[in-house]
Amino acid sequence: MTTQREFTQEQILNSKGFVKGMTNFDTPSRLFENLLNIEPETYKVKLEGSHEVINLNDDQTENVSFGRLNVQYKFMLDDAIAYNLGLIIALDKGKPIAKIYSGLQVQACLNMCIFNADQIQKFDISTTGDSYKDVFKSEFKKVAEKIEKGNLIINTLKSINLEPEKICTLNGAILENIIKNNGIAGTNPILNGIKLQTSRDSKYFSENGLNAWLYYNSLTEYLDKKVHILDIPEKALNIFSCVKDVLKVDFTQTRLKIEEPKKLNGKKKI
Repeated sequence: MTTQREFTQEQILNSKGFVKGMTNFDTPSRLFENLLNIEPETYKVKLEGSHEVINLNDDQTENVSFGRLNVQYKFMLDDAIAYNLGLIIALDKGKPIAKIYSGLQVQACLNMCIFNADQIQKFDISTTGDSYKDVFKSEFKKVAEKIEKGNLIINTLKSINLEPEKICTLNGAILENIIKNNGIAGTNPILNGIKLQTSRDSKYFSENGLNAWLYYNSLTEYLDKKVHILDIPEKALNIFSCVKDVLKVDFTQTRLKIEEPKKLNGKKKI
C-alpha cells in the first residue's frame, strides 16, 4: 500500500531497501553511507523520503521503504546567506537516477524538480552505481572551503572601520586603478556606489564611516547578481587588493593580516 506522511531522519535511515520488480536496492543507510556525517556539528543536514511503500507484518508492525530520497546540507555565508548542496535519488523511476545540485537557497522536490540551482549533475544508478558518493564528497569539500574562506574574509572586512575621509580616498584610488587598467567592471559600479554612500536613505550612507564589508557591498550593489554568491568575498579581496597600499591591509591567501592597525571600540580604525 502506498501513502504519504512525515518521517524522521532516524526512521528513514532504519527503513528497508526499496524493491522494484526483481531489483532490490540498498537501504537508505547504505545509499547515503558516509554522506550524512560530514561535519554535522558545523553544517545543518536534512534528510527526506517519499514515494514510500509500507507493508504490514502479522503483528501490525511496518516494513517501510522509500522510492525517493533527498539529503541537503545548508551552508551559511555571513550568517545571512544560505547556500545549499543536495543529493536526490529516485529508485522508482524506469531508470533509477541520482542528482547532485547546489545553489543559493536552491529548492528540490521529491518529484525530481530542482529550482534555483547553480548546477545539477545527473547519474544513472543502474550503470554508474554509487559513483555519486565521491562526486558529492568532492562538491561538499569545494563548497565548505569557499564558505570557510568567505566567512574569514567577511569577518575581517567587518572588523575594519573606514572613516569618511578614507572612503573618499579609496573611491578615488579604485576609480584610478580601473581607468588605468581598463577594468572589466568599468567605472559605473563605483560611481553608483558613491551615490549610495552619499544617500541618507541608503544602508551604505557613509557620513559616520562604514566597515570595509559594507563599503565593498556599496560598490558592488549592482553587480552581485552577475557574480556567483560564493565568489563574492574573493571579488571583495580583488577590489581591496588593488588599493591595499591606501587601505594599509595586506590580504594573504586565506589569512588576512592587518598592518599596524589602530583599534577603536574593538574595531580597527583606518
